[in-house]
Amino acid sequence: MRYLSRCSDCGSVTECVGAQALVGHTLEWDIGHHCPSCGMTLHECGPGGGDMPEDLRGRLLAEHGTARVALGDPPARPPRPATVMKVLRAEFGGGLADAKRMLQQIRDGVFVGTMPETALLVERLRAAGVEAEAERLPPGGDQVR
Repeated sequence: MRYLSRCSDCGSVTECVGAQALVGHTLEWDIGHHCPSCGMTLHECGPGGGDMPEDLRGRLLAEHGTARVALGDPPARPPRPATVMKVLRAEFGGGLADAKRMLQQIRDGVFVGTMPETALLVERLRAAGVEAEAERLPPGGDQVR
């Protein structure tokens, strides 16, 4: 994603490039720019979605929209709440009450994030035996997470 920002050295307007991707089993992000006025080059990157700057996450959500987790509900094997909550606690920390709240948000379709964030959670749920899909939401989808 490309966007305009101010150079931290000289204050000129410069074009930045930012991205987030699921690489292997890890969320990665990066931001880079080169100021045409003073020549300052900046490149920031990090593993783990939690380390991503909030302004980059906000820009990604605004430009690409949100995605949500949809739990599969096959009649023969509905997902066990305890299994889902165990994955949620491992991914996001917190206690049982937090995991229960997140599970309800997933069931209600309002636990959302970027597509890479959602895809990683779906990957973790599937590894635990839970049928799940990542679904891109139309513009204006809720942003609970």
